[in-house]
Amino acid sequence: MINKNYTIKLINTVKELQERLKILEEKLNYIDNDDLIDSLIYEILSVQKRYKFFLTECKKYGISFYYNNELNTNTNFLEETRDF
Repeated sequence: MINKNYTIKLINTVKELQERLKILEEKLNYIDNDDLIDSLIYEILSVQKRYKFFLTECKKYGISFYYNNELNTNTNFLEETRDF
């Protein structure tokens, strides 16, 4: 059985990484320096790798995310934590 605190940390981490990716992708529209663009691309790739890892961890424990950021899980104790 998965620890409730670990589950909450997983969910929060995925949401933080989603937000970080959105911000980084928006920055690409405003940067015009080649070196900064390269740096930003590497940062995006890094965040995407972490995002993929944490999504895999969530899937392992039956936690899934939908495109509208709603949480779906078969873990009963998470029903009380849906407000994050």
